[in-house]
Amino acid sequence: MKAYMAYKFKDTDPEILKRWLTELDKCIKSAGFDTFIFFRDMQDWGKIKMPLKEVITKARECMIKCDLIIAETSETANGVYWEVGFFQGQKKPVIVIAKEGSNNAFLANSTEHNLTYTDLNDLKSKLLEVKKII
Repeated sequence: MKAYMAYKFKDTDPEILKRWLTELDKCIKSAGFDTFIFFRDMQDWGKIKMPLKEVITKARECMIKCDLIIAETSETANGVYWEVGFFQGQKKPVIVIAKEGSNNAFLANSTEHNLTYTDLNDLKSKLLEVKKII
């Protein structure tokens, strides 16, 4: 199963984002999912710049090719709301993940699979359980 990863991008330091997404990617892959990360796969970790309209167009094309979305919602991000809504409109599975103590109530209550985690090991075990039922 190919998982489109959604995450806060705006106002995030690209190097910090790259390190975080690399760790998150390892966790998600260890739970048995293939991953698509726009920042990595389409923008080569920020080396390829695109206007917003092109990002949205290409993201939509990539989302269509993915089986589900894993949306990291520890921080609020408008783009993540759009991506989750796109997957819901396509009737594809949505998994919302957030660090314990995050305020992600809106998205958490709009999806069937809402996982809060304390660390990446905790997240992996929860993803393994969800993978069994989707």
